[in-house]
Amino acid sequence: MARRQGTSGDILDFTSTPRWRSAVFWASISFVVFHCIAMGTAPLASDAASDPNSDLLRQLIHFTAVFCRFTLPLILVVGGLVANLKTKRDGKLPRAANADAYRNRRR
Repeated sequence: MARRQGTSGDILDFTSTPRWRSAVFWASISFVVFHCIAMGTAPLASDAASDPNSDLLRQLIHFTAVFCRFTLPLILVVGGLVANLKTKRDGKLPRAANADAYRNRRR
């Protein structure tokens, strides 16, 4: 029976997954985190007694979270797809180079 490797083995297994899976995972995590921040800093009804500096900071955090909620996952997914396409393209290159070398050798 195989022994469980523990947390370090799990981390190593996760980092050995394909880049696009990691990109999708981190994109979903970043969306959830920034969504929670955006919902937690939703604009409040402004009172005359409220501090304008705290309202400005809250609005700045809210805007940044709303902006990053959609842009960061998009960037991560596009980066994962580009890395996946690059890996596939680089993987086909040696086969094509070997085929050309084989053809040139037979001549």
